[in-house]
Amino acid sequence: MFFFVPIALWALGIQSSTSDKRELARFPHSLTSWDVMDETAAYVNDHVPFRGLAVRWRANATQAVFGEAPAGSGGDLGEAAAREPQTAKEKEFLQLPPAIPEPVVAGTSDVIVGKDGWLFATTEFANECSPQQPRTKVVRNLRRLERILARSGRTLVIALAPDKSTAEPEHLPDSNPYATCSAQAKEETWSLLNNAAIPGAIDTLGLVAAHENREQREYWLRKDTHWNGLARAAVAQEIARLLDPELLTHTKVVETVADYTGDLTELLGAPSTDQTLDASIERTGVGVEVVREAITSGVRATITRATSTTAPVFEGTVILVGDSFAESIVPHLAPFVQQMTWIHTGDVRAAPATTAERIAGATAVVIVWSERYFASTTYGTLWSTPFLDQLALTLPPLVP
Repeated sequence: MFFFVPIALWALGIQSSTSDKRELARFPHSLTSWDVMDETAAYVNDHVPFRGLAVRWRANATQAVFGEAPAGSGGDLGEAAAREPQTAKEKEFLQLPPAIPEPVVAGTSDVIVGKDGWLFATTEFANECSPQQPRTKVVRNLRRLERILARSGRTLVIALAPDKSTAEPEHLPDSNPYATCSAQAKEETWSLLNNAAIPGAIDTLGLVAAHENREQREYWLRKDTHWNGLARAAVAQEIARLLDPELLTHTKVVETVADYTGDLTELLGAPSTDQTLDASIERTGVGVEVVREAITSGVRATITRATSTTAPVFEGTVILVGDSFAESIVPHLAPFVQQMTWIHTGDVRAAPATTAERIAGATAVVIVWSERYFASTTYGTLWSTPFLDQLALTLPPLVP
């Protein structure tokens, strides 16, 4: 039934239901290769009808029988891809080397199956074991960014979101081929960042761990790469405190239980729903407007505006730069800030001149991004040496 019914339908001209915007797998290049089983499975999954069901069965069966995920093909988690500048203004502002793709380990599962139903992204480990630049350089450039902003009268807040494997190591499997090199990388990242003592840098790893230990509940999503609403609310409040301690007045955290479809289950090809603790932030007398608009050709940003009749808000403009962790924190941080613009780290590469202009019109810059991209050159344009050189030359003093 699994093989012959779909193949018979395929022979009759019924096509696969796949809607993936990617090149379909090719027929095995050699029947004598050790990779023939995975290549055949990939070909069947892509070309015969009921592909989605077949992928789900394969993923579930592999986990049930072997306790691991099937071999993947380097699938991504939907993070916005870095793009090159499109306009003359952006191209002239900054010259960068070509973007480096994330490492893909052939024959390795895209997802690592942990204990108690926890899933982890393989890219967390692969990126840490194959950094695109020295972590010492990243920290040095972040310190320089803080000095450039401070000299101009602006504030920098940094919140590095820990990888789930860093924050929840007790749920990792006993066997992990990346265990040694990733553990060393994680230790180096957090040690360098914390020892740098950058004003405005939040120890998010310690912050979330303290909440979990005190409250005895999880702050991460079992089936997803991200932290849950409890963590987002906690980190957003810490960012607000660093902007102005008075902002925490008239603030209430409302907790709920929410369903979500884990991005790691989608990466497996077997989407499933799980439950988590969620949280939102309510501030007395504060209303928030959210709009999505293009800030330059091909680059869209999320812009929020808060008005208040009772609670204090940060008077000025905040530029929030980051990946999906930053995007997820927008609703929690927006009630604290009069105006905020979120720009994806990948879009800073496509719009460096526009980003510098937005920083020039801002009072504070907040960076929230994932640990697995800590040493990325592709997503680290904001703190790259060429960008900092230009920012130091062009950033005007903040006018009160």
